[in-house]
Amino acid sequence: MVTPLIMADGDSKSLSLVPFLLLILITAPAVTGDSLDSDSQVLLSFKSYLESWNPTERGKYNEWETEKKDVCHLFRNFSALTQLTFLDLSSNTIGGSIPDDLNRCHNLKYLNLSHNIIGGELSLSGLSNLEVLDLSVNQIAGEVHSTFPTLCNSLVVANLSNNNFSGRIDDIFNEGNCTLQVLDLCGNGFVGEFPGQVSNCHNLNVLDLWGNNFTGNIPAEIGSISSLRGLHLGKNEFSRDIPETLLNLSNLVFLGLSRNNFGGDVQGIFGRFTQSLTFLILAYNNFSGDIPREYGNMPRLQALDLSSNRLTGSIPASFGKLTSLLWLMLANNSLSGEIPREIGNCSSLLWFNVANNQLSGKLPIEIGLLPLVFLNLTRNKFSGQIPQEIGNLSSLQNLDLSYNNFSGNFPTSLNDLSEMSKFNISYNPFISGVVPYRGQLATFEKDSFLGNPLLQLPSFFNQSGNNNTSSGERDNGREEEDDDGASIDMLVFYWSTFSFYVVALMGILVLVYFDCPWCRAWLRLVEAFTVSLKIMLS
Repeated sequence: MVTPLIMADGDSKSLSLVPFLLLILITAPAVTGDSLDSDSQVLLSFKSYLESWNPTERGKYNEWETEKKDVCHLFRNFSALTQLTFLDLSSNTIGGSIPDDLNRCHNLKYLNLSHNIIGGELSLSGLSNLEVLDLSVNQIAGEVHSTFPTLCNSLVVANLSNNNFSGRIDDIFNEGNCTLQVLDLCGNGFVGEFPGQVSNCHNLNVLDLWGNNFTGNIPAEIGSISSLRGLHLGKNEFSRDIPETLLNLSNLVFLGLSRNNFGGDVQGIFGRFTQSLTFLILAYNNFSGDIPREYGNMPRLQALDLSSNRLTGSIPASFGKLTSLLWLMLANNSLSGEIPREIGNCSSLLWFNVANNQLSGKLPIEIGLLPLVFLNLTRNKFSGQIPQEIGNLSSLQNLDLSYNNFSGNFPTSLNDLSEMSKFNISYNPFISGVVPYRGQLATFEKDSFLGNPLLQLPSFFNQSGNNNTSSGERDNGREEEDDDGASIDMLVFYWSTFSFYVVALMGILVLVYFDCPWCRAWLRLVEAFTVSLKIMLS
């Protein structure tokens, strides 16, 4: 008997495998006393179920011949497949609940029901040999106590993300021999304190709790899980005390603590993660005070997100030591002073966003040395002439200099930015000069140049009302935009992140090739980070 059963990625493609499986079941010798008729009937019954959910768009299973046309519930006879070890029904339109019948498939090791519309409550305590469980993106509700900790005896990957689970999970890690390497509970409604017994999972690589209602302290016991690489605790209600034991996580690459409303000064402890930390996400925490200069002591840091807080003071010159930094997000704070010249030492920087702050002074010409793809300086108090060196940013795709006090001649070197697809220099009323009528700058609409009465635009621009925009209109435009700042062209966003994935994840993907149990979860963390950026910047 063939043990795997796969139904994924749409009926028209994945279900083409099922007739082949049916042929095998009909022609293969019987094992463990199961009859061929019962095996065939299982799949024919499943055909009826799929037909009931897909009355028009059907796959190859529609060609099966059967005399019995009644519709059976999912898994009604799957316990007849006693040797089944692999079951993948992901990305279909399966509804209803997971019936108890599935618990009799005692040899099942891999179960993927993700991306369906399955509801009800979870009860899989009979699957004691299960190693991979993926129930993500469904509508399953209730608590998980009836399934855990029983499954922890053999479970390696548990993905329960984006469901409607609720309640406390105080006792799910009480088993001392927990084998979990990946635990993803994000996007649910779990409450209470997260149990420190998670430290019983000595081989845990990824722990994702984003988007729940966990409260209390971050468990200090997490610091004893030396294998941990990804820790995503964002969008909860954890207290602001960061346990010192987390500094023991020498393999930690991703640390996400956004949207916990910590308040107070941003914690200096994060600057002491000097060994392996690559992603540090602290956005939307209501932090105040200065950015600790110790944050420049993380040589492997590639993404730092401190946006949408209440930070004051200046950008630390120590950031110039972050030579691996790809993304620096400081938007929507109250930072002041000048951008330090040392920023030019960030030789890998692709994405620099300081929009909606109180930064002032002249831009350092060293910005022209960076490999920037995205540069957003809107809604600050920058002054002086725009450096001609910005025209050296040959990879720049998005440039926003609007709502500042730049002056002097318009830098014609900006016309050399042939990759630029979004440009805004509006409301810098002291800029003068002539915008070239040919080249890249001529491809933009007049909205890119509003509120600049001294700036001469090409004759083919419709300048009606452009150069006479009042300060009142300027202020109204500010009020109409949301608190997250100017929106970005998401196409630019996706292209600019391509380089990030190539550079930042190449080494990790090599490891993933040899370490499959946590590869999907790791990539989910990166995806979650990019999604959070889209939310913040859109």
